[in-house]
Amino acid sequence: MNDTKLYIGTALRGFCCGAFGRDAYEKKRVEALGVDWVVARDELGEIHFASGKNVHQRLIGSQHPDFLSEEDIEDMRDNEVHRHS
Repeated sequence: MNDTKLYIGTALRGFCCGAFGRDAYEKKRVEALGVDWVVARDELGEIHFASGKNVHQRLIGSQHPDFLSEEDIEDMRDNEVHRHS
């Protein structure tokens, strides 16, 4: 079920209407939000940034309720820490 707002932790699927760029096809989870920007981390641990006047509206249709469990998120964080160690 799609919500009408984005929240920290919102799961996003695939291309996200191109909001994160033309090569950002992985599933993502929102990590930070501002009035006109969104930061998300994909399933590979990469960070993506999207901004613009309608960025939240563009991403609402890309919400995906069924992927990235809490365990998946923890694994992504662990991988990020190890990559920078």
